[in-house]
This record gives sequence, structure tokens and C-alpha cells, in this order.
Amino acid sequence: MSLELEILDLLRDVDEDFQPALSCKLNLVEYARKLSINATIFSIYENGKIIAITAVYCNDLNGVRAYIPLIAIRGSHRRLGFGSQLLKSVVQYLSSKEFTLLTLEVYKSNNAALNFYQEFGFSIESKTERSVFLGLPIKKNQGLECG
Repeated sequence: MSLELEILDLLRDVDEDFQPALSCKLNLVEYARKLSINATIFSIYENGKIIAITAVYCNDLNGVRAYIPLIAIRGSHRRLGFGSQLLKSVVQYLSSKEFTLLTLEVYKSNNAALNFYQEFGFSIESKTERSVFLGLPIKKNQGLECG
């Protein structure tokens, strides 16, 4: 199965877990294609099936700012540390590429996500009527530990 189809399968599985549902604001087939082509994908598999992904846009021409449009974890695998594991991998990767900031957007009503990101170290950069924009500074060699 191609990465695009694996992402689509996960998106369909978690669609209704988002408020509003992802399919209410975008076409899941097109979104899976867009992510598989334009984003750097970090994924966790179990028994040959994606159980969690983080998509990251690393296309800032200045190589400074990366953006997470999506973190998705199958319902049966939530609260098991996969989100933190994915974010740690993202931070380590971005640090090695010399990015200095990781950003994302969360709906104001999504308190669980806001708490998760703030506990991870993200801070609020700005707010709108419906969204909170968070940022995490990335340091060179962050997450890289010598043995």
C-alpha cells in the first residue's frame, strides 16, 4: 500500500475525532495526496499498519520555520505516548536541518490538545476567535544525546 493510501486510511479512521470533522473542511483523498507529496511524514506502525502520524511542512525558503498541519493517532492507541514520541522525532529532525521554530494551530475548544502541546514545551504565539497558534523553539542538536 502506498504512503498516500496509508495516510488516507488513517484519516478516515480518525475523521470524526476532529471537531469539526476533517471531512467537513477538506477532501480526505486530496489531503492525503497533498501530505504524502508535500510534507515530511513521521509515522508509527503496528502489525504493518500506520497507527500514528505527524505531518510537517519543512518548506520555509529560509529554513527557519516548520509547520505541523496534522497529528493523527488511531483512537485505540491514544494516551500511550505516541504523540510525544512523534514530536520528539520531529524536533530532532528539524534540529539536524537547522530549523529554529516549530509551529502549529489548535482550535481554542480543544483543551486536551492545548494542554498536550504546552506540556511538551510549546507556547502560545497568538490567538484568533477560533484558534490558538503555538510555537516551539528548536535548538541546534536538540534531542541528540551522546552515549
